[in-house]
Amino acid sequence: MSTFFLSPSYVQIQSSKRQLTIHQRTNLQKNILDEKRLVVEEWLITMFMNKLRKASIIAGRKGPYPLYRCIVEESEDAVQEEVATVIDKYVIVQVFTYGGFLPCTFQKQSVFTLDKFTRVMLKRNRNLILQCLENLETDT
Repeated sequence: MSTFFLSPSYVQIQSSKRQLTIHQRTNLQKNILDEKRLVVEEWLITMFMNKLRKASIIAGRKGPYPLYRCIVEESEDAVQEEVATVIDKYVIVQVFTYGGFLPCTFQKQSVFTLDKFTRVMLKRNRNLILQCLENLETDT
């Protein structure tokens, strides 16, 4: 029977390998989470685009189709609101102010293609995408 003596350098190398594998595991786990997020994001984009296309067809036949409404700013008497609607192959986002002694005025109007609107919404706010999907689900 032979006895092996481990040198201190061998022990350090082995322990550094363990640390490296732990580090590699955390990186691998982060990569897996990033991949899962990307898959979910791609699914969300695909689902949103399909619903927008259906809404654009409906809007072409019946008229403007509302996607979302959200209050940007609210005071005692006046409200600033953002409204997005689908009209044919475009999405129009309008910010307007109304209420109190103010006449209804448009502060901003933006026109997007369906693809561009999807990309802008993904960068801007995912909650609005979910609100749009909810509105699209109930009507399409």
